[in-house]
Amino acid sequence: MSASETAMAQRLLAILLMATAAGCPGFPADGRYACAGADCCGNGLLDNDESDIDCGGLTCHACLADSACFEDADCASKVCSSGRCAPLCSRNNGGCDPNAACAEPNSGVRSCTCKSGFAGSGLACADVDECQTNRGGCDANATCTNLVGSHRCDCKPGYAGDGRSCADVDECLTANGGCDAHADCLNTPGSRSCSCQSGWVGDGLTCDPDVCLVNHGGCATIASCVAGHGGATCTCPSGYSGDGKSCTDIDECQTNNGGCDPHATCTNTPGSRSCSCKGGYSGDGLSCSWLGILQLGGAGLDEAGGVAVDASGNIYVVGSSDSELGKLASPKNDDDAILVKVGSDGTILWTKMLASTMVDAANGIALDSSGNLYVVGVTDGNLFGAVGVTSAFVVSYDPGGTERWHQVIDSAGQRVWGTGIAVSPLGVFVAGTTRADLAGALGGADGWAARLDPATGARVWLKQVGSSADDRVQAIAVDSSSRVHLVGSTAGAVASANAGGEDAFGICLDPDGKQVYSYQLGTAALDTFSSVTVDSSGMEIAVGMTFGSFPPVTNLGLTDVLIAFVDQTGKVRSTDQLGGGGQQAAHAVSLDATGMATVVGQTADPLDQKPIQGRDDGFVLQYLSGVRQTSRTRMVGADGLEGLVAVARGPNGTLYAVGFTDSAFPGFTNPAPGLDDLFLVRLAP
Repeated sequence: MSASETAMAQRLLAILLMATAAGCPGFPADGRYACAGADCCGNGLLDNDESDIDCGGLTCHACLADSACFEDADCASKVCSSGRCAPLCSRNNGGCDPNAACAEPNSGVRSCTCKSGFAGSGLACADVDECQTNRGGCDANATCTNLVGSHRCDCKPGYAGDGRSCADVDECLTANGGCDAHADCLNTPGSRSCSCQSGWVGDGLTCDPDVCLVNHGGCATIASCVAGHGGATCTCPSGYSGDGKSCTDIDECQTNNGGCDPHATCTNTPGSRSCSCKGGYSGDGLSCSWLGILQLGGAGLDEAGGVAVDASGNIYVVGSSDSELGKLASPKNDDDAILVKVGSDGTILWTKMLASTMVDAANGIALDSSGNLYVVGVTDGNLFGAVGVTSAFVVSYDPGGTERWHQVIDSAGQRVWGTGIAVSPLGVFVAGTTRADLAGALGGADGWAARLDPATGARVWLKQVGSSADDRVQAIAVDSSSRVHLVGSTAGAVASANAGGEDAFGICLDPDGKQVYSYQLGTAALDTFSSVTVDSSGMEIAVGMTFGSFPPVTNLGLTDVLIAFVDQTGKVRSTDQLGGGGQQAAHAVSLDATGMATVVGQTADPLDQKPIQGRDDGFVLQYLSGVRQTSRTRMVGADGLEGLVAVARGPNGTLYAVGFTDSAFPGFTNPAPGLDDLFLVRLAP
C-alpha cells in the first residue's frame, strides 16, 4: 500500500469512528457512514464533491459527531484542538501576551488582561517599574529593586527591617562599633563614627598616643606637629624651609623681588614679605602705577637742563650732578653732565654720565625722526678733547644710548657756552654764547649759532651774532622751513637802541646762516628771553622775564614773567606780563599741533589765583592764539623751593617738564635737604 493510500485509510477510519461515536440519527451505526462536510476519502475534497467512486463506494452524509472536528471551521466560536472543539483561550493563550490572562466571558469572545506587575493592552504587556512610583512602597532607608512583574525592598546597610519599614541599627552596641578601644563610638543614621579620645590620635578605628603633647613631638616651635601611627610628622609653615624639627625663614625678596611689582620695595618678614610701591607710584605693591613724578638726586647738587620725548613715549632728561645720581657711578669731580632715559611708566632704562675733572653740564636735548639723540652742553675740563677754559660740546646717541659722534666748539684759553639745540631735516642746529672769536667777534660777549651734519657732526657753518656790547643767546628753535630762531639778552643794540640795562632780543637766520630779521624788546630795567618756539605760521613765541613794566602791566615786585608774540617779519605783535610781589620767570615754552603754547617757569607768588605750595613753585601757563588760558594755569611744587626749567610734549600730547626742588615730593626723600634734586613731572595736555 502506498503512503497516500495509507493516509486515506487512516482518514476514513477516523471518520467512521466519529460517525459511530456520534450515532448519526437515521443512519445505521455500522461505521460505514460519515457526516457531510467531512473529507471521507482523505483526498482533500469535501463529501459534497466526492462521488461513490471517489469514496470507494461509500456515501458521505452531513452528520459529524458532537465536539469532533477536523479544523477550526468545524467548531462554532471555538478552535479545533486534537480533533475536539476547545475554548479560544486554549490555543496560544488566545493570542494574548504571555504576561496577560485570557478569558472568555461570552461564547466566541475572549479578552486579554495584563497580569499584576505588567501594563498594556493585553495583546502586548510591558513590565511596570514599581520603584519609579513612591519608591515602590519601600522605606526611605531602603533600596527598591525592580523585578519582572514585581519589585523588592531591601533595607540599606545600617538599617534593619523588611524593606517596607527599616529601623536604624545602633552599631555602637556591638564591639564599640568596630572603633578602637581608645575611641568614642557615636551612632549616626545608618552608620557610626569613631573619634579618638583625648591624648590619642588616629582615624578612630586605630588610635595611637598623641606624641605631640610632649615637647611638641620634637618639632620646631613654629612647625606643625601631627601625631600618627608610628610617631610625629613635623612640617614647617609657609615661608619657612627645613625638616620641621628645624625651620628657617625664607627671604622671598631674594627671588623675583618677592613677586612684588618692579616699582615696589620688597621687605622680608617672618614667614612672608611685604610689598610697597616706591615713591612716585601707587598700588598695593603687587601692582604699581606711575603717578607721573620722578625725583632724582644724591648728597650734592643735581640740576635739570632739558627734556625730550620720543615717538614711543620714552623721556630723556639731561642736566648736571655733583652727587651719585640714581644708577650713575660716583662723579669724577665737581659737576658732571648726565643723560637719563626714562620709560613711559617711570622706569629708569639707562643713564649716562659725561665727566671730566672739572665742571660739566648738559643744557639741552633734541631728537630726530629716527629717535637719535642730540645733547648740547658745556665743559670746563677736557671732555671730548676740549681745549677751552669753557667749551661747548654736542654729542649724538642712537636710541639705545650708543654714541654716534661728538663735536666740540671752543677756542684755546677762551670761553664758549652751549645753551640750546634744535633739529630739522636739514641738520642739527646749536647755539650759545662766547667771548672768543669763532667766526668774527663783534665785541664783548657774542651769541653764536652753528649748523652740524646730523650723520657725522661735521660743522656746516657757524655764525656769531649780536652787538658790540655783551650779548647772550639762551635758546634756539627751528621752524618748518628750517629757519633758525635765536633769543636771549643784549646790553647793546641788536635791532634797535637799548632801552636800558639789558633788553630781550631775537634773531632769525635762514638755513644757511644768513640773517632774515632781528627784533629787540626792553624796558629801562633788565629784560631777557630764555626760550622760544615757532608755530606753523612762523609766529615766534618767546618767553623770559623782566624787571620792568610793559604797558599796560605794572611790575609789582622784582621780576615778572614776560611773553612775546613776534610775527614772521620780526614785528612784536603783543606781549603778556604776569607777576606778583616776588620773583617770577618763564624758562621754557612748547607748542602742540593745535597751536596751544605751554610755558613753564618759577614763581614766588600765586598766578591767576592759583596758590603756591612752598616758597617757590613751578608754574604752567597755556596760551592759545596769543591769549592766556587762565583756567589752565597750574602750580607744581612740594614744600620747598621748586621751579620748572624745560618742557616737551609726548606723542599723545602729554606734557613732561623737568625742574628742581630743594625739598621732596610725596614718596621721595631728598638726601641733602636744602640742595637741589632734579625732578621729572608728567602734566595733563
